[in-house]
Order: sequence, then C-alpha cells, then structure tokens
Amino acid sequence: MSVLVRWVERQGGIDGVAKIRETFLGFIVVTDASAAGLTASVTTFLKDIGLDLAKLRGQGYDGASVMSGSRGGV
Repeated sequence: MSVLVRWVERQGGIDGVAKIRETFLGFIVVTDASAAGLTASVTTFLKDIGLDLAKLRGQGYDGASVMSGSRGGV
C-alpha cells in the first residue's frame, strides 16, 4: 500500500497564503487486508516515522468497502 499525506503550508500567518502540498511517505507491506489490519499497519507506519496521530485526519481511496465507514472502515 502506498502512503501519501496532503498538508497545508501557510505563509504569512493565519491570514497569509495557504498552499496545498502532497508528499509520498512510502510503501507498506500489507499482510492483513481487513479494516483492522490496514488500520494497524497505517497507524504503526505513521507513528514510526514520527507523525502525531492526534493532528491528522484520514481519507482512503481504493474503491473497496473496507476503506469506508466510521466504525468498520480504515
């Protein structure tokens, strides 16, 4: 699975120019394709590279139902 982040870069404070950036972080080898398995893989990867999960929001796209849903999705 590939992992990318989309983030906002602000220049000039809160009223300044905001630029949307996208950065490729890497690939994850997936051994469990269930929603729980994918969630565990992604959260472990993000923690391992030093991102604070409390400051992140997620969206996943692959056309599979395992990625969507607030209770059972990734």
